[in-house]
Amino acid sequence: MEKQTFRIFERLRFAALLTFVSGFLDAYTFTTQNQRFAGLQTGNLINMMVHLADGHVFLSLTYLVPVLFFALGQSVNVFLEPLVRQKGYHWHFVSSCLITIGVAIVAVYSPFVGHNATISGLSFCAAMQLDTFKRVRGQAYANIMMIGNIKRISQQLTTGFLQKDRKAISKGLHIAWVLLTFCLGAFAAALLTQIIGEYALYTVLIPLLMINAYLLFEKHPETASSQYEGSLMENIR
Repeated sequence: MEKQTFRIFERLRFAALLTFVSGFLDAYTFTTQNQRFAGLQTGNLINMMVHLADGHVFLSLTYLVPVLFFALGQSVNVFLEPLVRQKGYHWHFVSSCLITIGVAIVAVYSPFVGHNATISGLSFCAAMQLDTFKRVRGQAYANIMMIGNIKRISQQLTTGFLQKDRKAISKGLHIAWVLLTFCLGAFAAALLTQIIGEYALYTVLIPLLMINAYLLFEKHPETASSQYEGSLMENIR
């Protein structure tokens, strides 16, 4: 059987870096930004409604800030991607650089500004990451929202063991690995914020720079093919 090859941004180690970053950002914002999430917008909406029910109207509205900036990040991605591809540039690399620059800027001002400025910038970056990187080793996954990944792990492993399908088991284990790295990122953020507070955000620039380096030195040329585009709605169901 011919060995299947994947673009660098579909490989397992690359996906592991992405999910580590996602877990880190969500745990970072949860612990430092009034329990709000950069990427997990369902959590923000639930918190908003809980505080609204308690009569804390102004506080509830602050949980809408990351939701709006997450939506804005998605819109900007949709606008930028065709423009970048038309110019012949490596879209995944450009997007990754913008994400890294965005997180770096937030890391600089985060300790000195209010929560809204920090959470808005990181939610914007999280949305770009989710919308840019959608597959690992040929199968759809979500690098921020883990519920779809948990569903895929269960489906693939169950199918694999019942039908003795090694390929399905392998796919399930791949998704399990990115789920684990998401948890490791969250653990690292929780630990580091206890030690150095909001300055912990600087440390997530290390995996982000590694992601940029992988993309920069990828040998395959960027194309406008839609081969790597998965369904976002399927990813986050």
